[in-house]
Amino acid sequence: MTKLIAALSLATALAIASATVPAAAQTPDQKPVAVKKHHVVKQRVAARYPGSRHIACTFLGCQPVPANCIPVTQYTSDGMPTGYDAIACR
Repeated sequence: MTKLIAALSLATALAIASATVPAAAQTPDQKPVAVKKHHVVKQRVAARYPGSRHIACTFLGCQPVPANCIPVTQYTSDGMPTGYDAIACR
């Protein structure tokens, strides 16, 4: 019985030792498997309105700003801001 336990423990020790052998200590005909590189894919966000990156929320609703224009704060005749945007073009 002790010979059987000794043989099993020897077989277990050999199995563990062979599993932990580094890749450099493997036989020359075995090539290490190359690890695939993970490439991060950058997705471009398509503009909903081509040529315009600004949205102006006027009293008529929110709409894209035309090219060469910018949204600016709209003021009342008293100089108080209305809370809406105005579209200023060059």
